[in-house]
Amino acid sequence: MNTRRTVGVTAVVAAVAATALAAASLPAVFEASSDTVQANLQRTDQSTQTEADISRPEIPARQDVVAAKEKPAAKNSMGERLQASIRQSADRARQAEARAQQANEGLRAANEALAERNETADSTRHRAEAATEVAAKAQDESGTVAADMYRGGRSGAADVLLGEDDVLARQATADKVAADKALAAEETARRAAEAEELARQAEAAKTAQAEATARAEEQQRRLDEAARIAEEAARQNEADREQLITLLADLEDLTVAEATASVEAMEQSERDSALQQAVAASERQAEETAAAPTPSAEPAAPSASTDPASTAPATSVPVIPAAPAPTPSATPSASATPSASPTPSSTPTPSATPTAAPTRTATATPTPTSTPTPTPTRTAAPAPTQTASPKPTPTTTPKPTQTSGPWASTAIDWAINKANESGSYYTWGGNGPKGYDCSGFTRDAFEAAGKYLPRTSTQQYRAAKQYVPLSQLQPGDLVFSTSNGGSSMYHVAIYIGNGQVVHARNPSVGISVTPLSWVNNIHPYAGRY
Repeated sequence: MNTRRTVGVTAVVAAVAATALAAASLPAVFEASSDTVQANLQRTDQSTQTEADISRPEIPARQDVVAAKEKPAAKNSMGERLQASIRQSADRARQAEARAQQANEGLRAANEALAERNETADSTRHRAEAATEVAAKAQDESGTVAADMYRGGRSGAADVLLGEDDVLARQATADKVAADKALAAEETARRAAEAEELARQAEAAKTAQAEATARAEEQQRRLDEAARIAEEAARQNEADREQLITLLADLEDLTVAEATASVEAMEQSERDSALQQAVAASERQAEETAAAPTPSAEPAAPSASTDPASTAPATSVPVIPAAPAPTPSATPSASATPSASPTPSSTPTPSATPTAAPTRTATATPTPTSTPTPTPTRTAAPAPTQTASPKPTPTTTPKPTQTSGPWASTAIDWAINKANESGSYYTWGGNGPKGYDCSGFTRDAFEAAGKYLPRTSTQQYRAAKQYVPLSQLQPGDLVFSTSNGGSSMYHVAIYIGNGQVVHARNPSVGISVTPLSWVNNIHPYAGRY
């Protein structure tokens, strides 16, 4: 009996130790994914726009415009006022569009985080249920061992009649049963601890899942509101632009067509100037990076690896400020998108060449020579959130002979043919095969060429193998829009050569080929895969 009592105490101690050990060593499924999930959740706030709202311009009365024609000074002042109002209206529409694109980026990140939370919650719940069943079975087995111990270890008056050898044999049996009980108790405690720990993780994962769901719903609400505001701003800009151009035609004694052509020429000149400022900024930053290979600033993206085909050394990319924002009276923010949607006729090309060693590989922009053929691969069902909008017929740009990689021609072919495809359109959060948002479009284009891209614009920038200044673009490079100096991106386009890009632009224009200068708030560095 003393032996059984001693072994019983040992079993209790072992069980307590097993409980602590199991709780400490059990893989923390929920916590293991927390870093990745949290990073995705934080991206939903990275592109928050903080700039002041641009107000709708005041349109002068026609009689004031007619009266201003009588005096040269008044006429010049009125002309400047009308042109400034045209810029202001366009800037307001672009700002609203950028905020909608930022909200779309945030929703994508929130949905990815939610998907991770859902997967973690389901996995942890299933493991907790399985562990509970195993723990219950272990408890039943432990009870059976205890009953055997009781039957095998009891003694009474009959033991006195037995010989010493028989008593010792029965004692040995009792000791073995007690030892078995200790082992069973230890296993039962361990299983119970696992079940308890997994139940705790499952509850935590369920709470995180609910929080991620609420966050995704909030991001959807923000996108819906931002998209509504952008659509309204686009309509107002179209109406204001038409009215302002008509007044400008009256002031200058021009036809409306002549005034429109004059305004479009002014806008294109300003877009080209803004692009050249961004190119110059990228060159300066490349020179500074080459001169200081260990920058003190925190990198905006992980250090890029050198492409096997490149001979240029790889360096890290510092936090890159946005290109200088011109004033409304001189140059608008980089690459303003016109409210009208004609097929672009001009194809400006980044001109300057850096004098210092570039951050990445430098290759001149090639001249196109051949015509692409489609190679679409995805057949997934579309997930549009709004109806298709009219868009211009994009100019089919010939495929360049030199690209950032042998796969790039396939990606460019797919993208251009998708832009020319009847029924293709832009939609917020679109995954194709007809309706796309910007990063969904680039993802599928690269997938057609066997290249994997993550889902959002920011992720696509961060995943690039190299970062190259705008002056060193090659077909197949990705160019980005940013409103916060490169901390996050809200738009992405594929550079196809000859100063042009193909991208899913917005609901009113759709998927099209445009000059590079039409990319708003262009980031000075492109991503190369």
